Amino acid sequence: MFLIEWDRLATVSVQPSSRRENATVPFDVSVWHREGTTATSLHLALRAPPGGSTVPASVALKAPQWRPRPAIDLYETFADGTVVAIDHLGKQGVATTTLEFLASSLDPATAEMRVDAAVGLRESGLLGRTYALHGSARVHLPGASGHTVSPAARSPRSP
Repeated sequence: MFLIEWDRLATVSVQPSSRRENATVPFDVSVWHREGTTATSLHLALRAPPGGSTVPASVALKAPQWRPRPAIDLYETFADGTVVAIDHLGKQGVATTTLEFLASSLDPATAEMRVDAAVGLRESGLLGRTYALHGSARVHLPGASGHTVSPAARSPRSP
């Protein structure tokens, strides 16, 4: 959650499914921002497991049904895992933006995913301010070593 003067400016939440099947976990990433602001850009780095000592799981992005669809860069690095970059959200930045993902090839012991988020935000109006918001979170994944995550334990997390 990003605050300015104790007022919520924006929230990035990660919501994994409550089940892991065949070493895969679907999850959503949503960016909410307060009324009177527009999200202009979104960059995510998604890595499971969070540490850099093992090969990260594959993360696929489900193609958004947005029209017009902004340019989306999707690539992998060993250190960051899967990187999603949308430099110009356009109309999609006016309301809450949600992207759907699928983490696959997860090691059975992988219990967490690191999510680094950077959001560009602009206030409306002639003198509206711009913000560059950066944050990180570790999200618990279901089914590690045979355990499932209860709904209470998988509440949205914010960087």
